Amino acid sequence: MSWVLVITFVVLLILHVPVVYCMLLSSLAALLYEGELIQMVGAEVSRAMFRIYPFLAVPFFVLAGDLMNSGGLSCWF
Repeated sequence: MSWVLVITFVVLLILHVPVVYCMLLSSLAALLYEGELIQMVGAEVSRAMFRIYPFLAVPFFVLAGDLMNSGGLSCWF
């Protein structure tokens, strides 16, 4: 699996694809090569991320910023 990951990543870099898309597409190619269900992997990663409490602070921080912006509290002028 690792050779699929590396080869896909290098080929995409040679084709001048941005690095973030190279990482995404090469990992998807490696998962497809292994026969893993992408939906199951995504569900497991998201479930594992919500079990770590500091990661829960990020969406709530963004929500608080959006609420302050819509309420006019974040106006700096």
